[in-house]
Amino acid sequence: MSRALEPGSHISHYRVVGPLGAGGMGEVYLAQDLSLERNVALKVLPPHLIRNEERVRRFVLEAKSASSLSHPNIVTIYEIGQDAVRSREGETSAEAASSPVHFISMELVSGETLAAKIHHEKTDLRTLLGYLAQAAEGLAKAHAAGIVHRDLKPGNIMVSKDGFAKVLDFGLAKLTERHVSDEEATNAPTATEARTGQGTIIGTVGYMSPEQVQAKPVDHRSDIFSFGSILYEAATRRRPFMADTSVETMHKILRETPAPIEEINREAPAELRRLIRRCLAKDPNQRLDSMKTLALELREIAEEYESLSATTTSASSAASVLTAQPARRRRLIAGLFAFAALALAGAGFGIYELLRDREAGVAGKTPFQAMRMTTVASRGEIISTALSADGRYLAYSGGPPGKTSLWMRQLGTGSEAQLLPPQDPPPSCLTFSPDGNYLYYLTGDKKEATGYHVLFQIPTLGGTPRRRTSDVDSAISFAPDGKRVCFIRGVPHKSEATLVILDLES
Repeated sequence: MSRALEPGSHISHYRVVGPLGAGGMGEVYLAQDLSLERNVALKVLPPHLIRNEERVRRFVLEAKSASSLSHPNIVTIYEIGQDAVRSREGETSAEAASSPVHFISMELVSGETLAAKIHHEKTDLRTLLGYLAQAAEGLAKAHAAGIVHRDLKPGNIMVSKDGFAKVLDFGLAKLTERHVSDEEATNAPTATEARTGQGTIIGTVGYMSPEQVQAKPVDHRSDIFSFGSILYEAATRRRPFMADTSVETMHKILRETPAPIEEINREAPAELRRLIRRCLAKDPNQRLDSMKTLALELREIAEEYESLSATTTSASSAASVLTAQPARRRRLIAGLFAFAALALAGAGFGIYELLRDREAGVAGKTPFQAMRMTTVASRGEIISTALSADGRYLAYSGGPPGKTSLWMRQLGTGSEAQLLPPQDPPPSCLTFSPDGNYLYYLTGDKKEATGYHVLFQIPTLGGTPRRRTSDVDSAISFAPDGKRVCFIRGVPHKSEATLVILDLES
């Protein structure tokens, strides 16, 4: 089967460099945006997937909703359109002119899919959970905007070379709409089958929720079930629901419980196994309440992974307490007397120390000489810095004069990522959003020769900067709700300064 695009060909203002991959939903190419001089991932939708204009209209509306999501863990959609394919010489064939190609231009993520991390690179479980916690945070943002992914699978989560997870293909499963014969279902255990609305199937077999299999309307809880299937696969290196045919796989999703994780991976923490069981509940009402909760749980498990037990569960812990009570009661009573005596002695000593410290006036303070200072950045002159509210990220602009870049450092791992190329004037007045998802900075705008400082917003984990406003003469300060900022705008000819409030959501 020939490819829709060839290296060197042009579509719209993009020049095709080469293929990146292909799947049931289309072909993906590395392309260069000739207008903005940047590399993008260009997804081309083959003509056989476009049934009629009404379906194209619904697809565009949904893709626009997905493109409105701005989050560090969601791949950014730049443009959706259609155009004829032109050759290197700029000619358009009669066939291309009669059937223009539909395309989606999106952020290019250099890295591997989560599927490759799980099955080919054999990445350790703790690291995988860190990636999945990031993906869950991105999905939580989508759910808050009323968008359900409906086609979650390891192949739709990319992990960049810097270790940042990004969710792909929001809403694309809604495009395909066809009936699958019994023979086709038998020979395609992981075929994508998608419809639109009630009474139709949406998703990829093996990761569908029970309500998807039954062609019922779905909400965010369907994504939680699919995410639970991905978690199970990360913990065991196998899918929770596997069979020889699609029909048998869907039957297992509806009727059967996956093999216990501890039988496949005895090292998987009990807390993680409990979380996966909650996600894979057949009844949506019994699943975890939200993707945000799932993200928080996963991040906590990843951070405390070394101290978590692989064998202790709440049930076993309760049983051991009940059986041990008669034998331990006598020891407990004796221990209480000993504890009371120690408590009295400790209280007396504490009162004595408190009175002595009050007289001294300086006791309990850490001397300056005992404080430890660590260098975390050494890229020449540092212009501006900012620390996220949770203490996880340090942003700074630094480098030699005239070549200052914006950098983001993960303090927990020590890894760094360059958010902006070297530029002059340098980014300054760095400020994190209260939720830590975005970084705001001031710099000059080359498109405007006014000399004003322009306020830009960029995702914490990297992405395309977004211009918010201009003529800003101070660092911004956030309102408690995180929806508004204020700053100072000078009026030099009047020797005045005004306080400006900017609504970020307008």
